[in-house]
Amino acid sequence: MLSDSVAISVPLRSDDETKTNINNDPPAYENPQLDFSGEWKDRGFAIAFWIHTIAVILVGLILGIPTVISHMKDISSYKWDIEPLVYSLGGAAVVSGIVSFLSLFALQLCAGQLIKCSFLILIIMQILMGMALFFVFPPLCFLPGAFILFTLIYISCVRNRIAFAEAHLQAGCASLRSHSSLILVALVMLIVEFLWLVFWCLMFAGVIRVVLINLEPNPTSNLGIVLYFLIGKLILFLLLLSCYWGAITFGNIIHFITACTVGDWWFTSDGSGHYGMSNSIKRAFTTNLGTICFGSLFEAIIKTLRFLIGDGHRKNCLTCIIDCVLRMIEKLIGYLNEWAFTFAALTGQGYVQASRSFIELFKKRGWTAVINNSIVATTLMIINLGIGLISAVVGGTIIYNMIAEASENIGLVMVIAFISFIIGILMSSIITTLLKSCVRTVFVCFALNPAALGATHPDHLQKLTKVWHKFYPQEFTNSGYANEFKEPIV
Repeated sequence: MLSDSVAISVPLRSDDETKTNINNDPPAYENPQLDFSGEWKDRGFAIAFWIHTIAVILVGLILGIPTVISHMKDISSYKWDIEPLVYSLGGAAVVSGIVSFLSLFALQLCAGQLIKCSFLILIIMQILMGMALFFVFPPLCFLPGAFILFTLIYISCVRNRIAFAEAHLQAGCASLRSHSSLILVALVMLIVEFLWLVFWCLMFAGVIRVVLINLEPNPTSNLGIVLYFLIGKLILFLLLLSCYWGAITFGNIIHFITACTVGDWWFTSDGSGHYGMSNSIKRAFTTNLGTICFGSLFEAIIKTLRFLIGDGHRKNCLTCIIDCVLRMIEKLIGYLNEWAFTFAALTGQGYVQASRSFIELFKKRGWTAVINNSIVATTLMIINLGIGLISAVVGGTIIYNMIAEASENIGLVMVIAFISFIIGILMSSIITTLLKSCVRTVFVCFALNPAALGATHPDHLQKLTKVWHKFYPQEFTNSGYANEFKEPIV
């Protein structure tokens, strides 16, 4: 059992814990202080986010609903036969959900084979694209050919590290299976994100209507036209920032909860303490919500700026350079947030402190997660596409057999198949997004305290230490753990 003042296990310690076994402790950069006190981290950002969320809901209800109702009068007399739609889309959702859940077991049993198959499928898809372009416009065939060449070079560089990715992916699958309720939490958060998008769309419609009614440019004054343009851009910026901030924050909340549950699987043998599911959800919506909102706001600002710059009809060299710079900053902030939130979930630190701590830790260990993450991400992307195609076939088949004169309504069948494809992607992304968070957290936990896994899941510790000895012996030696975890003798 974990109390508020007791650390997990050496080398992790709380602030008031006395130092023991100094000679055997790892370096200080791998020995972060835990902060699971009831104090809210980055409180101001949490308060701002809740005020912003309430404002979006109220404006959507007050201004948005009347606007939507007024526009729906024209189509209210149109009769819709929704039964085939419900059966087709519902069937696609059920099938994709089942296949997604089964893919979790498949990844744990044969992750290495699935990683290799994903590379093969990627090459086949590029070949098929090249064949299609050959019949449409032959000169474009060189594009898939270039992609195939780059893919083969990439595979040749990482093929020897598939076992490294496999060990981490299997550990991630095991941690997710031990907390299967996390899938339900992710599904609830997906519904929350959908509701957020609905309320934001209502707010957007209401605000735009009010702006169009009350804000009119003065055609006789150049200054009036400029002010109208600037005010319009400012309103659009704030609306888009609101959408991105909410969506990114809710997505990062499930990442935070996932990191906590992996910490529970790694460090403790029961579901109690700071990493338990109920406590993790509480932390994500209270004491550490400001941490999540803080990092998400940076990402939302960059995404909004990129949208506004790319929205212009005129593009020149300067806007392309700015867009490229913003794209790089967006990738950097997104990468930083993923690891910072993981570290904050495991240690209870605020955003700035967690960012500094994980950067210092990875400097000493080396940035070896880049290759591993790219391999895992490619595999999970192929799984998403495969489940999406299965869902599209199911949805299209059901609607084709239920509607009258289906051959004459092939357009409707294609639309339902496309919507089913999106549903399949969304359902599978619940599992794959959780798995990416799990793998990332496994990597951080191994950097923090591999010995703790020996007390909870020694079989996974043996697999991880084996691949670290094999593929990153220098980094493993520099970490100070190579002497403690000897390479298994074959």
